[in-house]
Amino acid sequence: MLNQTFISLPTFFLLFVMAGARGQFLADSGSCTEAITWLSTNCDTCLHDFDERGPCIVQQFGPFGEVDHTRLFYGIYKTTFAYEDSSLGTYDIRSVRVFEQSSDSNFLRPVLTETGADFVDRIEAPYLISSKEGSILHIFMTGGNGGFDFGYYFLRDHDKWQQLNIPEWPTIFKKNVPDGYSFCRGGFVDFTTMKVGFPVFRPDDPCCCPTGGWVTAGLLIHGHDVLIDNAEYSPKTE
Repeated sequence: MLNQTFISLPTFFLLFVMAGARGQFLADSGSCTEAITWLSTNCDTCLHDFDERGPCIVQQFGPFGEVDHTRLFYGIYKTTFAYEDSSLGTYDIRSVRVFEQSSDSNFLRPVLTETGADFVDRIEAPYLISSKEGSILHIFMTGGNGGFDFGYYFLRDHDKWQQLNIPEWPTIFKKNVPDGYSFCRGGFVDFTTMKVGFPVFRPDDPCCCPTGGWVTAGLLIHGHDVLIDNAEYSPKTE
């Protein structure tokens, strides 16, 4: 699995607009656990939310890594809802859970849950990134045919997962490019090398084809905030 995530810059503005349409939080299930074999074919009930929302099916389930001597598992679920106007039929909401397995137990405890907004049609298996700041868990979500990342990053901190606060990249980098230049799509965030970069678009560039060069920077993590370091603009050479 690549540790470099490619994104769309408008994504970050959209995430703030859609924040009220999705649920994302650290799970508080107390001591509730469920058997691995049962979870492989059944939706988790420790958080008591699937039954409230509608019929749920397991789309994927399995292990994906280990941190702090604890094995990690994930489940990806699809819940079907009915529109208030029955003539419109139904629609699906996708969500993901992260579970921890203590020692050699055959039971798992949910520690993280995230629900995509209604435009999310694909969630990939979570994966771990090894950075100099520690283990980072990334959940990739996307919707439509652009393949843009609407997911989140979580830093392992004192045996807990803490969400990283990602800045609004267009606002951060606007001052580094010429007036009238902008950002549209593409770019990468790489927590292995602690680098970030985005293509720059001239005023007449279509969103497919940037010709304005690149802006790049180092990444820093301060507490749970992601910051940039030494941003540089490199114009495209003719």
